[in-house]
This record gives sequence, structure tokens and C-alpha cells, in this order.
Amino acid sequence: MAKKVYVCGTLYHIFISTLKSSSERSKDEESLLIVNDHTPNLDIIAKKLVEAGFFTDYLYVPFIGINDRIRSEINFFKQTTRRNKYIIEYVERYSDVKNRYNFIKNSTINLFYNLGLSSVYFLVRYKKNEFNQIEDGLRNYNPRVNNLKAFKRKYILNTPQGEGRDPQIKTIEVQYPEKLPEIVRYKGVKLDIQVMMVSLSNENRQKILDIFSQGHTFEIDGHKKVILITQPLSEDGFISEEYKIELYRKIVTDYTQGYDIYIKPHPRETTDYKDKFASNIIEIPRNFPMEILNFYPDIVFEKGITIFSGALNNLTNINERIFLGRDYDKKLLPRKGLF
Repeated sequence: MAKKVYVCGTLYHIFISTLKSSSERSKDEESLLIVNDHTPNLDIIAKKLVEAGFFTDYLYVPFIGINDRIRSEINFFKQTTRRNKYIIEYVERYSDVKNRYNFIKNSTINLFYNLGLSSVYFLVRYKKNEFNQIEDGLRNYNPRVNNLKAFKRKYILNTPQGEGRDPQIKTIEVQYPEKLPEIVRYKGVKLDIQVMMVSLSNENRQKILDIFSQGHTFEIDGHKKVILITQPLSEDGFISEEYKIELYRKIVTDYTQGYDIYIKPHPRETTDYKDKFASNIIEIPRNFPMEILNFYPDIVFEKGITIFSGALNNLTNINERIFLGRDYDKKLLPRKGLF
């Protein structure tokens, strides 16, 4: 019997996993959805998806909290020299994942993150499994692991290299396989989100809408529309909250004059843009995968604007996509790892 595991940390991850499970799952296939604490309330959505029949079961693993424990309780030398040992020990001590060992051992494991505790755990614990890595945004096309760093991780630290380099990762599913870094391009497989969405039955489409909307409703109308996709720049410590608000206020001034303005905050943002902005804006619920807008072909935005969010590429109903990039603001320049 075929088995699949999906390891998710964002609404986008869960949404894509749901599409894949719905389009690929055979009647006798079992699937396990694993969610973590990177984004709030993912376990609530996971439970509803299981109840709706998209997955066989789900599991919550607080990888962020576990990583914090390792950093605070284990000294740097041990973290460096015995990293894999402590990752396995702590993840299995502070979650129920060890009780799913037999299921996971006999499954294909789907990962989204290029690196991080939630990927490293599975790569070192299930070395003989077959892995598939799925697109997690623009970072898939902009490697941060050079050959020297990969060598150090593989031969000195004995830990996964990341970014699809590890031999267990057989395929890398992305929307643009030809844009993958050359060293992993041969693993590239086309991820066609639109084909998966079109293949949904009307019943499953409605179930997905109901589950991911979480009771939120909003209307999109108006003669000229622009959507601004924001990011947790202050929440993640890159700039201050005040500076982030001014940054997005400047973008609104520079690019949205004469348009009805829709803002889609990141799920981890705490900023109340409607309260902070003087202009009349409409906020699309933050706990709402952007890609669901593709379910509404009659909704068209004249412009889509973001600093560097890859979610903009996933929308089909945008006439003009504007990626401002790191050059838009000097305070973003030092954080080149973001892009």
C-alpha cells in the first residue's frame, strides 16, 4: 500500500499538499500530514482536512519550540559535533513522532523547506527513505549553500547539505525546473499548481474553500484593483515595526494611486494595516492561502506588488507583477539571505 508524508510549516505548504494529495492519492493510499509551529493554528486546519478525507491522519510537531530548547539546553560544541543525535533525541522526546515511525519509514516523504530542523530531522532519521522536495518560494532558485558550505556540512558536520543536494532527495518539484541551480537541476520536476486546481472535483474545491477560509469573508470588486503582498519583516527582526509600516506606506503612495487597494498580510504578521494606513484599503484575511484566489477567475488585479514574496508568482489573475526587490530600500540590502 502506497504511503506519503507531507511536512508543512505554512498555509502554502498545506494548500499545495492538499492539492497533491487530492490529485495523486489512490483509494488504497494512506497519507500523514505533519504540521509545525512556524505558523499559528496549522493543526486546526490539518484536523479539518483529515476529517474531510484529504489525508488519513495528521501530527503536530513543534519544531520551532524544540529548536529553541536545543539551543538553550545544549552547549555550542555539542550542537556542532553531535547535531544529528540531539535533533533526533529532542524531536522524539517533545512530540509524538516516534509513535509514527513505522508509517513514516515506509513512506515517500515530501519536504518544503530547503534546510532547518523540520527537514534535517527526517533526512537523518529516515536515511533510506525516498524524499521529494517541493517549491517553497523564490529561495529554491536563489541558493544560499555554496560548494564550500555543502562540503563542510556533509564531510565535517555530517549533517544534510540542504537545498536539494542530499542524495535522499530524488526529485525537486518547482514551477520553473529550468531555473533551479545547476547542481540540482537534474532533479527538477514540473509543479503545475493550476493543473492540480483544475483537476479538483467541485465537491473537493468547495471543501478546500470552506476549510481554508475559516469563516472569513471578503469582497473583491472595483474598477481598478491592486494587491500588495506584505511580509513579516518586523516580526522576523529584519526591520522595526515602525519602519515596516513606513516602508509599505511608501509603496502604497508610489504604486497604487487611482486603484482600489487590497492588502494580503503574511499569516505570521501582527500588523493591523487598516488601522495604520490612512487610505481606504481592504485586507484579505492573513490566514488565507493566496493561491485560493485562483478559484475565482473573474477576479483580476491590474497590479500585484511585493518586495520579494514568491506568492505573487502563484497567482494567475495578475496583469502586471511588480517585484521591488532588495534595492527598493537600503535597510534590506544587508539581509541578502532573504532574496
